[in-house]
Amino acid sequence: MARIPLFVILLVFLCFPLSAQEKSFTPGGFVRGGFYYSTGDYAHSTNAAFGDAALTLTATDNLSFKGFGDLRVRMGQQFGENVNSLTLREAWGMYYNSFMSISAGKKIIKWGKTDIFTPLSRFNPVDYTFRTPDFEDAELGNLLGEITFTPAPFFRVSVVAVPFWNPSVLIIKPITLPPQMEVSLPEGLRTGN
Repeated sequence: MARIPLFVILLVFLCFPLSAQEKSFTPGGFVRGGFYYSTGDYAHSTNAAFGDAALTLTATDNLSFKGFGDLRVRMGQQFGENVNSLTLREAWGMYYNSFMSISAGKKIIKWGKTDIFTPLSRFNPVDYTFRTPDFEDAELGNLLGEITFTPAPFFRVSVVAVPFWNPSVLIIKPITLPPQMEVSLPEGLRTGN
C-alpha cells in the first residue's frame, strides 16, 4: 500500500521539470473604441473618435529565451484629421539566466511601479497627442539594447544603450504657434523608429 503513494509522488515530481522546459507561444490582444467630446467653445477641436486593435505574441522556451511582439492598428478621427495607422509598438528578444539578461529590439522599458508618472521611467518617449483610456498606450518604443545583472535577489543593475533617440510627441501639432515661437530638435540628434 505504501508503494502506490510513493510511486505517485515520484511521478508528480518528475513532471515538474518536464513542464518547465516546454516551449510556449501565447497570443493576445484587444479590440476597443473610444469617443472624446469637448463641450466648451474651443478654437481647436479636441474631439476624437477611434477604434483600436492590438495583436501580441509572447514566445518562450521557459528556460533562457523570450520574445515579444505588439502590433497596433488605429482608425478614426482626432484633431479634425483622419487617423489610419499600423504601428509596431514593440518587438524584442531576450536571453536570460539567474545572473543576467540581455535583450535587444524595439522595447518599452518600465522601471517604475506607479501609474501615469514616475521619475524612474524616463527612457520611453510618449505621444501626448494619443487619445486613449489607458495612458500606457501613449508610450512609444525605442530601438535599444539592455543588459541587466542580478548578483542577488534584492539587487539589480541595468545598462541601456539607445543608438537612435526617439523624442516624445508634444501636443503642439493641432495648435498654431505664435510666429516668434519655434520648436525643433537639438542639432546632431538622430531620431529612430
